[in-house]
Amino acid sequence: MDVFRSIKQDSSKENNNNKSGKIRDYIYILISDIHLGSPLSKVDLLIDFLNQLLKTKSLKKIIINGDFIDNSNFCWPDTHWQVIYLLDQLQQGGVDIRYVIGNHDRLVANNKNLSESILSRLFNYLTCNNYTWIYKNQLFFATHGDSWDPNYYLRDTYSKPIFKTAKRTYDWLCRLSPKLGRLIPYKIKPINDNIEKVVNAVYEKSLEYAVTANSHVFTGHTHQPMLTKCNGYIIGNDGSWTSETPTFIGIIDNHVILNTYTLTGERTQKLCLLNKVQES
Repeated sequence: MDVFRSIKQDSSKENNNNKSGKIRDYIYILISDIHLGSPLSKVDLLIDFLNQLLKTKSLKKIIINGDFIDNSNFCWPDTHWQVIYLLDQLQQGGVDIRYVIGNHDRLVANNKNLSESILSRLFNYLTCNNYTWIYKNQLFFATHGDSWDPNYYLRDTYSKPIFKTAKRTYDWLCRLSPKLGRLIPYKIKPINDNIEKVVNAVYEKSLEYAVTANSHVFTGHTHQPMLTKCNGYIIGNDGSWTSETPTFIGIIDNHVILNTYTLTGERTQKLCLLNKVQES
């Protein structure tokens, strides 16, 4: 299955179940690739989104599915710290926040376990490398997805001077023009081809894990939102908050819903129904 070419399907469809307010009263929310500290992060929309979540009544859990931060530089604008404040408000209100560690999050330290410990103490969220939960007698699994990236084991190659120079140049461009920074990777064919390769690889590994573990699977990492059901298993990617239009996945009743988010509220892109399982 060529996932990369199918993720934009149904992008024009809007579900009208959102009867009041800007967002449904979800039980679970999955967000990833926020990249706090990056000029690409759509923090203004995220602040509005979190304020809407504070108004809901049924929300039990927020799963930050990796790359919450961009790097180890915490000299952030005030608006980025406001995201932390709002998440703290949600947590104090009884919402359980689980922080799945992604490849960017690990940049705070060279040691993987140390990174997890630092982030847990810094943000006061329960951190983990992946997270499993049960809902409606069905198993759900969230992992960032970087370990399923075929480029993951080439990270030593990317530490070479030529790649570091390219990264610094791109970072400078993102600060100069975030809109251009979001666009460029998809306009350079080798980079775009590699994104397609990663998207498909993460999907295939997700489906493989789903079948092996008998679980629905959700990832981030690729920044490419998708939601599909294959052989009874829901495979989802909640996209990112650095894209021009951020996305998230919400779970409510028997529905798993992929949405975009703007200042006018959520807009449904894809909906999958959970399997009917006899409750014990």
